[in-house]
Amino acid sequence: MRRRLNLIVLAVTAMVTVAFLIPLGAVVKVVANDRALSVADQEARSLDGILASDPAPYDLSSILSQLNADGSGRTAAVYYPGGERVGPHVDFPPTELKAARGLRAFSASSDSATRVWVPVKVKGGVVVGVVNVPDQLLQAGVLRAWVALAAVGFSVLGLAFLLSDRLGRSLVKQIQVLDQVTRRLSDGELEARVTPAGPNEIQDMGRAVNELAERIIELIEFEREQAADLSHRLRTPLTALALEAEALPNEDDRQRIGEAVDELTAAVNWVIVEVRQDRPPRMREVSDITRTVRERLAFWAVLAEEQGRPWTSDLPDTEIQVAVSAAAMAAAVDALIGNVLAHTPDETAFRVALTATPSQAILVVADDGPGFPSGPVHRRGHSGTGSTGLGLDIVRRTAERAGGGMSTRAGAGGGAHVEVVFGRTRPKTPVDGNGSASPAVKADRV
Repeated sequence: MRRRLNLIVLAVTAMVTVAFLIPLGAVVKVVANDRALSVADQEARSLDGILASDPAPYDLSSILSQLNADGSGRTAAVYYPGGERVGPHVDFPPTELKAARGLRAFSASSDSATRVWVPVKVKGGVVVGVVNVPDQLLQAGVLRAWVALAAVGFSVLGLAFLLSDRLGRSLVKQIQVLDQVTRRLSDGELEARVTPAGPNEIQDMGRAVNELAERIIELIEFEREQAADLSHRLRTPLTALALEAEALPNEDDRQRIGEAVDELTAAVNWVIVEVRQDRPPRMREVSDITRTVRERLAFWAVLAEEQGRPWTSDLPDTEIQVAVSAAAMAAAVDALIGNVLAHTPDETAFRVALTATPSQAILVVADDGPGFPSGPVHRRGHSGTGSTGLGLDIVRRTAERAGGGMSTRAGAGGGAHVEVVFGRTRPKTPVDGNGSASPAVKADRV
């Protein structure tokens, strides 16, 4: 903005300056020419009076010597009827002298000079006087005047640039303050505020940013309270469910269901704590996607076995650090595997594979079920199977926050194929249990 303002001011000032200086320069040239010719005309009139007195050639030579001795560069000469010349030589076309002998006073120009002719009729005929003005006299002082005008023009442009730059700096400074505050707000510093300053429009913008920050805080507090209240309400049915689990007669069932209830209770408690705590400025979160996928597979394996589902996994035996927190990654993996277990018939096989490039981690979950319903399956709130429609949207948003994305398609042999890409942090070397490098291995379970 500052640069554009400077360019606009310079362009307008340059147009005005040029429109003023070019005609002024032409006027300077015309004035210099008229001044030189006016002096020559006065000298020619003086010569006319002298010739009218019909002086002797000797006296006339002395007078012309005095006229030509001023050092101006003009020269005067006289031509008698017989062709004799008194004074210095002057170059001119013969037709000019012939015209002057016809008693016609005039001025004539050639490539190098301008001549003023004055004829005078005396007893012996027509005596013709001529004043020769070189071109350098016609342009005397023009170049110096043009240089002065150019200096004035550049001075005006420089002054206009300084003024526009100062004005632009005052505007841009306030816009930069707005930019800094909005960036701080986007980083989670919700206490950041703008001190309104500058033009009225920018002050209004600053006040609007402050009002927006206050509104964001109100909405966040409202959402936190809503989430905390909802999570707290879940504690009562969870407590009842835990009591029911403890009353089961089968020890294995009691232990298995009790562990599931404990994990669900811990998740609810985590939600309550998470939404209640103050948010620090946003920081880059990372986690090991290999470890998270392996842990969630172990969790869902129990339900998969109960449903008689064969499944395979292809995971590298190495850390793959991605720009996602462990909790968010676990939620995304749970959504992917949970969709398979909830929306495909029992005994339907599924596969989980994880690969990596230097910049990305690619997670694939595929099954042999009926495939996706028609419509945008990962649009938030849309589901063709009667669910909330949030699972794949959670996966998509998690991937996009990590600099990746999600795609869905039908598998080669039917069923659903979901590919999720996460942006990586620094890759690490695979290590085995002894701390030495080891190749990636494939872990399969059926």
